[in-house]
Amino acid sequence: MNPFDASSRVNYFVIPEFIGQGLLCALCLLTESSPTLPCPKSKHITDSKLSKTCQLVENTHISDSSVLMGWELLFWLLLCFPLNIAFFASSFYQVLILSDLEDDYMNPFDASSRVNYFVIPEFIGQGLLCALCLLTGHWIMFLLTLPLACYHANLFMKRQHLLDVTEVFRVLKAEKKFRIVKLAFYLSVLIITIFRLVLLLVYYFDLEDE
Repeated sequence: MNPFDASSRVNYFVIPEFIGQGLLCALCLLTESSPTLPCPKSKHITDSKLSKTCQLVENTHISDSSVLMGWELLFWLLLCFPLNIAFFASSFYQVLILSDLEDDYMNPFDASSRVNYFVIPEFIGQGLLCALCLLTGHWIMFLLTLPLACYHANLFMKRQHLLDVTEVFRVLKAEKKFRIVKLAFYLSVLIITIFRLVLLLVYYFDLEDE
């Protein structure tokens, strides 16, 4: 086999492997849950008052865990999931607009205005999600969303966050590639969010049954 074919075949699997392995690592961290601590039982304990106290401690622990799990479920279901859906849909729409511009199906003014319409809301929403993950102690999600939030802030500070209609063709390929990368990132975060949400639903209903 010649070097070109060998290199291309090997390189074809590198990025998917890196993404899959990183996603698996993140899923393992996100799905790790602390075990419940049952009240210690011993065959030497015969006092009824002590048994009632032990049962009360167990019931209180289950009740507190149920309340915390309920808030956690609301955080992922009402905040993370809708925001990530919106980010993914926005990036997908922007990629379609830039593809139409590249194929001369749309003029530069309409394409720039449609893409720029979503830029500021996306920056605000993504930064808000990153800050909320920090404030609520969701460290893995915070670390996942922090690099993109910092990059968005850097673009905004340099006034490079909006498409200029006079230079859109010069930066078209770079802007399209950037949004494709963001689309893959949002898809990965959305998969993690759905996976975490399903696990929380299972844990929450298990606690309710107890």
